[in-house]
Amino acid sequence: MSWAEKVFSSLTLEEKVGQVIINRGLNYPESMEELLKEGKLGGVGAVVLRKVCRNNPRGLVDYVNKIIEISKIPPFLYIDAEQGVSDMFGKVGTTFPNQMAIAATHNPQMAYDAAYAISSEANMLGFNISCNPVLDVNSNPNNPIIGVRAFGDNVDFVIDFGRQYVKGMQDAKIIPTGKHFPGHGDTSTDSHISMPVVDHPREYLDNVELKPFRVLMAEGMKGIMTAHIYFPALQEGEEPGTPATLSRKIMTGLVKEEWKYEGLVITDSLTMKAIKDRFGIGKAAVLALKAGNDMILQDYDSDPKITFEALLEAVKSGEIDMEQLDNSVMKILKFKEWCGVHTRQKITYETAEMLTSMTKNIETSKKIAESSVTVVENGKLPLSGSAGGKKVLVVATTSDPGLSEAKDMAVLLTEKYYYFYNSIKRHAPDAKLFTVYENPTKEQIEKLSEISGNYDEIIFITFVRILSYKEGSGTVPQSQVDLLNMLNGSGRSISTVVAGNPYVIDKLPKTDNILCTYCECIYSLDAAADILFGKLSPKGKLPVSINEKYKFGHGLC
Repeated sequence: MSWAEKVFSSLTLEEKVGQVIINRGLNYPESMEELLKEGKLGGVGAVVLRKVCRNNPRGLVDYVNKIIEISKIPPFLYIDAEQGVSDMFGKVGTTFPNQMAIAATHNPQMAYDAAYAISSEANMLGFNISCNPVLDVNSNPNNPIIGVRAFGDNVDFVIDFGRQYVKGMQDAKIIPTGKHFPGHGDTSTDSHISMPVVDHPREYLDNVELKPFRVLMAEGMKGIMTAHIYFPALQEGEEPGTPATLSRKIMTGLVKEEWKYEGLVITDSLTMKAIKDRFGIGKAAVLALKAGNDMILQDYDSDPKITFEALLEAVKSGEIDMEQLDNSVMKILKFKEWCGVHTRQKITYETAEMLTSMTKNIETSKKIAESSVTVVENGKLPLSGSAGGKKVLVVATTSDPGLSEAKDMAVLLTEKYYYFYNSIKRHAPDAKLFTVYENPTKEQIEKLSEISGNYDEIIFITFVRILSYKEGSGTVPQSQVDLLNMLNGSGRSISTVVAGNPYVIDKLPKTDNILCTYCECIYSLDAAADILFGKLSPKGKLPVSINEKYKFGHGLC
């Protein structure tokens, strides 16, 4: 008898119900610990660990070990790590370029290398499920929540990179959750705020939105994460506006019956407004399980006992089928056995310390960064800098005051403009820095106009982030356009660096040089600086089409 079978045979009803819940209730560690001691939780989200340990590496070790020690049934440890463990824990773990930057290398092996490195680090900290990769085909340039999180806008290209990413994760014994099923790439609404609608016919969905998932699920991808999106063509006969997460026609009819998928089906966060505001905490969890999801990614803002009690009552009343619950619980236990949850050892302080400087993984990250930065326009490269007697000014955007975390994406945010400035100073030691808001004020633009004539080479870097709940996510305001138009009129050499979403290049005025890093990874910023001053040959190619001039595969030397 396997470990999974042995544990399953001994479970009480309450313990079975608990196995389907991944706790992310930020302010309820006591409730979580009580449920773990009683065998009534299936998983713990890294956001809870971060909240408790306050980004103290030793505190993280202590709390992971406490969870291991007190749990009657070993839980999954679940992490959001699209750009590495450092997304969650700051200094612990290696930072990596994002998926679109990886894809800009046009080398799928880079996806494997990044995924294996990120997953190995997660495994070292005791994690078993990671919320990667994004398999959405970003066919809508105005998508406010996917964008650079995706590999690109070409279906087969996404599949090629996704395949290697999944392989890298699973080779490191981490369960991937390919997301956001059935596809979030062709939306213009952030599902954290309201529910998008993807109103394409089934044939189109089969060939675009669904295809990366269908192919990789058939090839053995061990998990998927659902999307809170309405797909009329897939949900005929259901109440209009039912999100895919709560759709039995999709989660059971399509996934489990038509496609015969046997991997884990996990909901996206039930905190998101497209779900929570409409259905409430308990009802949403019940509907998600009834639809065919195996595990519930519980609401950030509520006690996990609320979700547990709602599910338990639904099973007792017969609203949730007992056979369906048993099938999900058995599956969960088998996947716990596959990734070694039952043999997980306590971690050490030395492990956390090691993860602050993983030399091999840092080199992998640098290699990806140096192969991905894309030169979109090359009019005056390389720059001369101090060696050529030129005066250099770096103009950089800064984030909104007080913005430190992307809610529901679990990503810590740090300002990178000063890092980039220091990277430029490696080539131009006398370079000066001028910062503007993400939405530059009239006064800032006027001041910049006054001083721009004092410099020969001006580098404008804009940090274009994809963030949940953020107005203007993934784009730039008109004031940045105005700023660049002013600089273009100064008669100076102007270089633009887009540290983020490449689609904004279509909106920004053309400057002498345009580079795209796709992200704020420090190694990508270093690579951009080196390319600007001729110390590194650019290799990156666009993984998306921006317009008729800048198409998929475009990239200058």
